[in-house]
Amino acid sequence: MAHHSTTPVTRRGLLRTGALVVGGIGAGGVLSGCGAVEMVSGTTGTVPPRDPADRTLRIIVTESEPYQEPTKIAQKLLAAQGWELKPTYVTDIIQPNQAVDEGAFDVNFFQHVAYLKQFNKDYDTSVVPLFYVYALPGGLYSDRHASIEDIPEGATVALPVDPSNNGRAILLLREAGLITLRREPESVIEVSQSLIAQNPRNLRLVELDQQALLNTRQDVDLGFLSLRNAAVLGLTREDALVFEDGESERPFRILVGARPEFAGTEAARMLREAYQSAEVRQWFAGYQGGTLPLPWDADAEKDYAQV
Repeated sequence: MAHHSTTPVTRRGLLRTGALVVGGIGAGGVLSGCGAVEMVSGTTGTVPPRDPADRTLRIIVTESEPYQEPTKIAQKLLAAQGWELKPTYVTDIIQPNQAVDEGAFDVNFFQHVAYLKQFNKDYDTSVVPLFYVYALPGGLYSDRHASIEDIPEGATVALPVDPSNNGRAILLLREAGLITLRREPESVIEVSQSLIAQNPRNLRLVELDQQALLNTRQDVDLGFLSLRNAAVLGLTREDALVFEDGESERPFRILVGARPEFAGTEAARMLREAYQSAEVRQWFAGYQGGTLPLPWDADAEKDYAQV
């Protein structure tokens, strides 16, 4: 069995240094696509208001298929209506919120609700969710055991290390009856191992990054996988021993974010229509067997307030 350190990790520190993943994308600090991002570090003061007549939209996007392909479709649809969507594709997951908050970009598309909530709290940024593109629920999977009842004493359980995903795996362990918590958390982003009250089977909880969760799956008794990562391994939600339902998946819907003043503008409306178009729906229907939910009718702003 592969050995991994169980030394406690400061999860807030990981968020601050960028050693995180969103939707299975690693934070490598690499910029690519339509040029590098020019950050305005330490910018103070008010970002100039957007010109209502400006029909150019600058978006910073994760360099990954379920982000890039809908963006390319939206780009074509907007161009047909006289708008220019200018994407910059990145693998870094710290810069997209900072770049939008500082006015270098109008919008970003790379994160789920829980990550945005944690980021705004830790970095004192003011990015707001505009709308959803897709959802990324997850579950606990096992190569070794057919049911939760089969999980043995002292079993090794692999959890995501990053703050915005760690808590969801712990809540699934509670749902499965494997642990109890000291109190009912107000938000998934406050859930960590320190909240565990009882661990009757003496489970060994190991926190790993998302790539390690994929690579070590055969070495652990139970491990967390997002639905997208599970599909990479040929697994479905039905293969999970326990899986997030509609309510518990709510914090993990992938959104388009912007500064508060961008919300409600014509540009925001046009962007939403493009990303939530029939063409984008058709693309997702053909991606990984159409497994990713499209919560287009959900209220992203309301979800953000309740996460």
